[in-house]
Amino acid sequence: MVMIIAFYCNSTLCNANSLAISGLPMTASSTQKKNINIGAWTPSNFRLEKMQEPRQVNEAVHTLLGQGFNEYYFVMRDFNNKSEAKATEQLLKAADKTDLKIIIILLPPSESGNYGANSSANYDWNGWIVYFNSLKQMHTSSFLGFAVDDFNAVDRIRRLHVTNNMYFMASSNLSAALYNKRTDVNFYPVMYLETGGFETLKKYYDKFISGIILASSSPISYSPHYDLTPLSDNVKALSQMFENKPLKYILYPKAQNATLPENLLANSLLTASRLFNEIIIYVRTDNSIIQSFLRNLQYNQHDLH
Repeated sequence: MVMIIAFYCNSTLCNANSLAISGLPMTASSTQKKNINIGAWTPSNFRLEKMQEPRQVNEAVHTLLGQGFNEYYFVMRDFNNKSEAKATEQLLKAADKTDLKIIIILLPPSESGNYGANSSANYDWNGWIVYFNSLKQMHTSSFLGFAVDDFNAVDRIRRLHVTNNMYFMASSNLSAALYNKRTDVNFYPVMYLETGGFETLKKYYDKFISGIILASSSPISYSPHYDLTPLSDNVKALSQMFENKPLKYILYPKAQNATLPENLLANSLLTASRLFNEIIIYVRTDNSIIQSFLRNLQYNQHDLH
């Protein structure tokens, strides 16, 4: 049965096109002193799941931790693929005795290719849940859970093959499979602030999600004259709607294939660190401003203990 869902977007949760704060210097004193978890989303220079040797994976895990990252996100396309499953097992095993948490990214059809037999990804949701449950049983410490990318993305944000990915999630019975998910397997949908659909997420998926990964097609601090209030209001409204479940924010060091100017990227980091307790760096984790921010963050968090 295909379920038709109506999407509703109000001004409180969808007015994210004018977000940011005036430029601030990247200094230890200006970085907010609180515990902030930092995730690495498919980092360009540290693709742990692509490394062949266990020793290389172990060294890379400790390098990421040493840089200040707490979470590592990587893409899996098919749990039945033996090479993918082997690489995942090797990564989780390397992280088991460390503090690094592993989150597997599932791509929607708009990201992975065509539907059906021509698709490059597996959309057997029941199979994925069985697989994730087994990973958690074997790797209680290192395997945190999974994220579904572009959960509510539509054409006007990115060039996608479907109108809204939430229609596919509904028609493919994702929620039915989620009933069999272990409670300690975390599920994070990636939601664009501009697209809306948060009421739909609340109605159909709230009982399954452990938090939300927020993204924006108009990242904060593209301009030093942005008003921070709309983003702050969005965060407060979403925290209230989802009963203070964790909100993670994806920060993009590059925009439209161009690296952000240093002052705007530094400002974005400071703004995000004030509004969120969990920040995910997209791909370019080796950016010098990112690395400087991480060092300052480690220094300040050390002072908290």
